[in-house]
Amino acid sequence: MAGSGFGATVGSAAIRPMADAVAKIFEQTKEFKPRFEQLNDAIETIERLGEATARTFAPLKAFQSHLVYLVASLDAIRQFQNNLEQLVRTFSPAQALYDEMAALTDSFQLELQNFVQSLQPAREFRDRILVLARSLDQANEMLDELQELQSSFPVRPGNAPQGRSEDLIASILDRDPV
Repeated sequence: MAGSGFGATVGSAAIRPMADAVAKIFEQTKEFKPRFEQLNDAIETIERLGEATARTFAPLKAFQSHLVYLVASLDAIRQFQNNLEQLVRTFSPAQALYDEMAALTDSFQLELQNFVQSLQPAREFRDRILVLARSLDQANEMLDELQELQSSFPVRPGNAPQGRSEDLIASILDRDPV
């Protein structure tokens, strides 16, 4: 083993260059660690948004059920309005009543349209969250594959590496030949 820099014995001096080499391989992953730590902050923000959304949408769901009832009730008013429209053609004194009915249904339609538009950002946010979820699916797949790779390194009882590459290399070098 002359010239290899490892010497003839397996010891701390021989392990250090190997551990440094392994650390160099994984060095490129260090830049990602802060980004993944930022995910924790983002998760907390998303959880707060989720809780606020749940508090907001619970009463809105009740409002929606009332709205369904109101719209069903407006069907009769719209039918009456249509009948008035026919009547106004031959009986002009009904025009004022027709105008009032039209103002009622137009007002209701405008308010409903504004309400629907106010909910649109929630849909867009949901769509963006789904895109984020799909990109995190890739992270889950990678994590599964990396955990499988990690499990391919059997650890003998009492000789488990403690997270340092020197310990991992030492445990590999100390293995019995297969």
